[in-house]
Amino acid sequence: MDSALKANPQNITRPAGQLISPPKLKRKRNGSNVSLQIVIIGILTRYLQKAPTSWTALTTAFLFFVIVLLVGYMIYGAAIHIVKVEDDFHEMQELKGRAEAADVAKSQVTPITCFSRTINLCCQIN
Repeated sequence: MDSALKANPQNITRPAGQLISPPKLKRKRNGSNVSLQIVIIGILTRYLQKAPTSWTALTTAFLFFVIVLLVGYMIYGAAIHIVKVEDDFHEMQELKGRAEAADVAKSQVTPITCFSRTINLCCQIN
């Protein structure tokens, strides 16, 4: 008798995404190659089965993407804030210079200096 195993090929060729059960083997009396054929069918069954998508992998990838976006947004916000602070600093430096110049000009204008300048103008006109 023939020592080959007979398997049902319909069990191996199911649509993708469904779990495939190993085919039922019918062993004939003289089974010298039975273990080799079981290993081959097991390998084919595992090869044709597609693992379902892991939710842990999907959520981890999504959370990593969100964290990268948030960190990028924080860095962008910090850079914009630094630019605004530098602009405000330069504006304050300019205003400080103008205020000091106005203070010096104000200290030079006193009632006595105004009176003496008025008298000098009157003398020059006459």
